[in-house]
Amino acid sequence: MASQYPALGVEGPMGRTRVIEALTYVSTEIHRSFKPMWHQGSDGEKAKARATITTQLGLFSDALKTDYLFGDKPSVADFYLFVMLLWAARFQVPVPAPLDALRARIAARPAVRAAMVREGLV
Repeated sequence: MASQYPALGVEGPMGRTRVIEALTYVSTEIHRSFKPMWHQGSDGEKAKARATITTQLGLFSDALKTDYLFGDKPSVADFYLFVMLLWAARFQVPVPAPLDALRARIAARPAVRAAMVREGLV
């Protein structure tokens, strides 16, 4: 996506690598950890998943020093993480405050609001 829409990428010699790294972590760790929520996991499995996801989100929360993961503009990784943060809200997963603020920033973007309305998410 970022290669087709450079505005969603990250500049600099390691920019592309950092975005791929973040996307990989979100897809292989965080996204996967929601499985019990979507596939009728037991209460115990869901509780364990919530704790795991909160810990996984902490990696991004601890590193978040600006408005977005890689600076003052969002990347494709921010938008994928945004979806995971929406899932976290849906399934009552505790989210670190900096990531809750990130979710709110992204949700306030006009294009995001329009997409969420179109998809029936608000």
